[in-house]
Amino acid sequence: MSNLLIKMEKSLPEKLDASIFVFLLLFIAFSQFTIAGTQSTLGILFVLWIVKMIVKKQNLFLRIPLLDRAFLIFAAACIVATIFSIKPAESLVNLKNLLLIAVVYILGLNLSGKKNISLVIDVFVATSAVIAAFGLLTTDLMGGARVRALQSVTMTWGAMSALCALVTLSMVLFGGKGRRRWLYLLAFGVQFSSMLFSYVRGAWMGFIAGILVLAFLKNKLLVLAAFIVLILVFVAAPESVQNRISSITDLNVNSTRVRLVQWSNAVKIFQDYPVTGVGWIDLNEIHRAYAPFGADLSRHEYNIGHFHNNYIMFLIYLGSVGFLAALFMIFTLFQIVYKIYRRVENRFLQSWAVGTFAALACFWVNGLFDWTFGDAEPATLLWILVGISVAIGFEAFDMKFTTDKPDWSHFFLFVVWRKIRKSFTK
Repeated sequence: MSNLLIKMEKSLPEKLDASIFVFLLLFIAFSQFTIAGTQSTLGILFVLWIVKMIVKKQNLFLRIPLLDRAFLIFAAACIVATIFSIKPAESLVNLKNLLLIAVVYILGLNLSGKKNISLVIDVFVATSAVIAAFGLLTTDLMGGARVRALQSVTMTWGAMSALCALVTLSMVLFGGKGRRRWLYLLAFGVQFSSMLFSYVRGAWMGFIAGILVLAFLKNKLLVLAAFIVLILVFVAAPESVQNRISSITDLNVNSTRVRLVQWSNAVKIFQDYPVTGVGWIDLNEIHRAYAPFGADLSRHEYNIGHFHNNYIMFLIYLGSVGFLAALFMIFTLFQIVYKIYRRVENRFLQSWAVGTFAALACFWVNGLFDWTFGDAEPATLLWILVGISVAIGFEAFDMKFTTDKPDWSHFFLFVVWRKIRKSFTK
C-alpha cells in the first residue's frame, strides 16, 4: 500500500505537467481566434498551476525580482486607483484585466524543454497564419473591405496580426537556416498581408517600429534597407491602401479628429484627478461631463468607453502614480526581454526573444493611437510572447537577473517620481 502511494505521489506531478502542456497548446491556438476558448483554457491552466505549486511546493514568483516587482507595483497602483475611484465597484470588476499577466507566469514556470518550446512556437505561428489566411479569403479585398479575421473589430485584428507578423519575421531573420525558415517566411507573407488589409493605421505604425527594431538588431545598415522596402510596399500597394497610408498625417480624417477631441478633454479630466485617477471605469459619462459647452454629445467621440491611447488611459484611470507604475512595467519588460535575447545562444530560441522585443515596440507604439492594453485579445498575445521568452530564458540559463550593481531602471523610476512629487508641492 505504501509503495502504491509513493508511485501515485511521483506520478501526480508528471500528470500535472502533461496536462498543463496540453492546455498550453490549446490556449496558444485559441488565443488567435476565440476569446471564450482562450479564457476557458486559461482558467483551467490557472487551476492546474496552483495545484502543481501546492504539490511540488514551488514558489509563486518567477525568480526575476525586477519583473515580479514591476508587476506588483502596477497591480498595487491599480488597486489604489480603485479604492479612490469615482466608481469603486465598477473599477474593481475591471481589475480582472490584470489577471492576464498570469499568462507570463504560467508559461514562464511551466514551459520547459527545447522541443516543447519549439512546438508551442510552431503552434503559435501556424495558427496565426491559418487565421490570417482565413481573413484574407473571406474578405472582399477588391471592394475595399477590411480584414478582421474572426475578431469583432478591425483594430483588434490589426494589433494582433502586427504582433504575430513581427515574431514570425524575426524567426526568418534570426532563426537560422533550414526548411522551417521557408515555412515561417510563407506564414509571414500571409500575416503581413492580413495586417496590411486591416487598414489599421496604428497597427501599421507599430509594425514599422518593430521592423526598424529588427533591422537595427540584425545589422544597423539594414535600417536604411527597411525604409526602402517600406517605400516599395507603399508604391506597390493598391490605391485604397495608399490612400489610407497617406491619411496618417491628415488631421481632418474623422477617426483622427475623434482622437484629438478625446485627448484634449483628457487633459481636463487628469487635472481634476491627478494622483490616483478616476479608476478603471467606462469613460462615457465622465467624458460627456467634461465636453466643451455646446459640444454635440451624440458624436462618436462622446460615446466610446475609452480613449484611443494607452498612456492617456493610464493617466486618467490610474493618475500620475499609476502612470509611473505603468512606465516602470513597460521599461522592465523591454529590459528583461532584451537581456534574454542577448544571453540566449540557441539561434532559434534567440529569434523568438528578439521578435518579442520588436513586438513590444510595436504594441506600445500602436498604443499611442489605440487602447491596446485594454483590448483583451492583443494584450493576451503580448503576455504570451513575453511568457514564452521568459521560459526560453529559464531554459537557456539560470535567469535570476540579480546583480550587485545598482539597478538603473529603479533610478529612472525614482527620478521621475521626484519630479512628479515636486510638481504637486509647488
